[in-house]
Amino acid sequence: MTNEVKNVPQLRFPNFDGEWEEKQLGDVTKSNQGLQIAISDRKTKYEKGLYFYITNEFLRPNSQTKYYIENPPESVLAEKSDILMTRTGNTGKVITNVEGAFHNNFFKIKYNKSIIDRLFLFELLKSPKINNKFLSLAGTSTIPDLNHSDFYSVYISFPTISEQQKISTFFSKLDRQIELEEQKLAKLEEQKKGYMQKIFSQELRFKDDNGNEYPEWQFKNLGELGDTFTGLSGKTKDDFGYGDGLFITYMNVFKNTIAKSDIVERVKIGSNENQNRVQYGDILFTTSSEVPNEVGMRSIWLFNQDNIYLNSFCFGFRVVVNYIKPVYLARYLRSEEMRKTITILAQGSTRFNISKKEMMKLNIKVPYIEEQIKIDNFFNKIDILILKQGKKIEILKHRKKGLLQKMFV
Repeated sequence: MTNEVKNVPQLRFPNFDGEWEEKQLGDVTKSNQGLQIAISDRKTKYEKGLYFYITNEFLRPNSQTKYYIENPPESVLAEKSDILMTRTGNTGKVITNVEGAFHNNFFKIKYNKSIIDRLFLFELLKSPKINNKFLSLAGTSTIPDLNHSDFYSVYISFPTISEQQKISTFFSKLDRQIELEEQKLAKLEEQKKGYMQKIFSQELRFKDDNGNEYPEWQFKNLGELGDTFTGLSGKTKDDFGYGDGLFITYMNVFKNTIAKSDIVERVKIGSNENQNRVQYGDILFTTSSEVPNEVGMRSIWLFNQDNIYLNSFCFGFRVVVNYIKPVYLARYLRSEEMRKTITILAQGSTRFNISKKEMMKLNIKVPYIEEQIKIDNFFNKIDILILKQGKKIEILKHRKKGLLQKMFV
């Protein structure tokens, strides 16, 4: 005789007992899709009477792009009390507490407030078990898509409304803690950005050990400082995911001033292939993206590893002169003034690309080598603080993920 498995969570608050109720999402929610508005019909500045347009761009970390539209139908308007979830592309991203008209990539999820608490449902939909179910139903095509019937078919379990509210209050406090730590991180990153602007504009200068000014900065074209090399070429999707080679991913280059050694993926490299290997001190550039300000982002590889290659949507640059430090160059190329210059060079309509030939014409500020070292040391200290703060946030998020698994059925 076997014991019956009860529909209860692994971890539970005191004074609550009994099994959780199980129903399909279709029994307790209703969903409707948003509105597709062409980019040409969107506005990027708010005017009276316009509605904020909630798109996938809104979900991008640190995104500066906002869209506004006029006269959307009532059915595609979201209030702060509504829950939205992406149904296609990056399926399963859940948001709430936002107002505006939502894109066709989203579901608006209406729910019975007498039996389901908003924040409980919000966390439940994000829990690993339910979110993984959405992803499996959306499929593995180039653009995953979750339809209404598949969404409604997913089973969820929930307790009494009072226990739901206890759970949602707990996670709200944890989310607030994460939010405060993210604000500290944002402040550090903003301080770094401010110092970059002042140092690379020469408003703020370092002095030598005797308190004397360093020589005036020189100007060189990027092409005078080194040589370029291409990323992986001639590869198909069957070459990735295994093999002895490792390649630095596009997002690794895009996100990090100093590329991370753990954000690499496997690739099969044949013994007869003439692929370019990445070396210590190589500077890496993104060359193609659907977003113009992502093109031309720079990173630097500071690890001694064999069989390291570069994503095909990137190219590399190797310094060949002794009067500029590669790490200084990587930092300068990521400064705000260079970002604006490089973004102007991005060409395209639906996808933006940048020319290596044009990039080599970039005018580079070259300080005296000892000043370059002091600039790098200064930013290294800030980077260490940013890294520690980022890890603190990762630990909190990992803790939350574990609690989501234990406190939901």
